[in-house]
Amino acid sequence: MDGDSIIVRDGSDWSAPKLTVINSDDYKESIVSSGNNMYLFYKHNGYRTNGTRRGFTASYKTEIRTESK
Repeated sequence: MDGDSIIVRDGSDWSAPKLTVINSDDYKESIVSSGNNMYLFYKHNGYRTNGTRRGFTASYKTEIRTESK
């Protein structure tokens, strides 16, 4: 990510506990929140690639976990 990073927090804002910091283009690990919110903060290094800022792409899925009795 050439100095860029994504900080992932377990909640709806910056004060939520940090889950991970992504510094690599090939990050493949699942990140699981404890509830319905996950806060992402993209920290850009200020450099441009081909005249534009790089940015990032993310995907997500939701799962409903049920407790077995």
